[in-house]
Amino acid sequence: TVLVRPEHRNNIDAAYKKKIEGLVRKPDRVEEDEMTSPCPNCRAELPETELDCPSCKNSIPYCIVSGRHMELTDWTSCPSCHFPALHSLFTKYIATEQNCPMCEQAIDPKTIVKESNPHATL
Repeated sequence: TVLVRPEHRNNIDAAYKKKIEGLVRKPDRVEEDEMTSPCPNCRAELPETELDCPSCKNSIPYCIVSGRHMELTDWTSCPSCHFPALHSLFTKYIATEQNCPMCEQAIDPKTIVKESNPHATL
């Protein structure tokens, strides 16, 4: 930003001037809204990365693969360390990495089971 100050502009070679100005004067980037999903406790919609529900005031478990909060419809846990994970992401992760990202134990993809009643683990 020092080079683009009025007192220095005339000292910049014309070949580099546009490039430097383009780097310094980046256009405003619009941030997209974060995806939402329901709280597993009270079903209030909240951003996927929110781990404390402002509606029910409960802490929400997070997925060991993505860091997003858990969802009742996509719940599983590591067969070794029993840490929660989103089933769809955990199965994809294990298919390529073979080891749990939390406990680093080798996981057989056949042992990953989607939980039918995740309320018991909340």
